[in-house]
Amino acid sequence: MSHVDDLTRLEKIVNKLLAGLDAVRAENQTLKQELAALREEKSQVRQRVGGLIESIEKWEKEFAEQA
Repeated sequence: MSHVDDLTRLEKIVNKLLAGLDAVRAENQTLKQELAALREEKSQVRQRVGGLIESIEKWEKEFAEQA
């Protein structure tokens, strides 16, 4: 093989690696967005569950006072 062939082969390998890196970066960005959305959803669920627990505790207290 000549040096030109070696360089051409190396260039193809580097281009393939760079394309892979771009794909991984894009996937990373997508995953970060999904994570942010899931964290927001978790926060909302936590608030709703907290509200439900407060309501249940209130009902229990009212029931105990009536009994």
